[in-house]
Amino acid sequence: MRGRSVRRVRAHTAHTVRVAFYRAYIERIAERLQRARTEVFVAERVQSSATALVLRDKESEISAFHQQTSQARGSWQGYSGQMRGDLGTATKAGRQAADSARLSQQAELGQKSMLTR
Repeated sequence: MRGRSVRRVRAHTAHTVRVAFYRAYIERIAERLQRARTEVFVAERVQSSATALVLRDKESEISAFHQQTSQARGSWQGYSGQMRGDLGTATKAGRQAADSARLSQQAELGQKSMLTR
């Protein structure tokens, strides 16, 4: 079989699957946090425009500080590996885990009551 190439399909490594899970988890959490942040800003805009001015000033101050002190060259795009598609059970599992993750503080669970004999 000279001149013919044989394509072999390899199973993903555990590392690649783990990366797919984490990438999907992080993306979904980022979407949820951005949505919550937007909702808060819209609600705050109605209540107080002074708060918006302070936040905008603080954001520009932080951005200027970062530009002066950062030595970063470019931006990290994350692991690319062999995961090109958005499909797969690891990706779906990551999204589901992020959908059920709590984003706000909730009351701690109470202590277990002592058992009586």
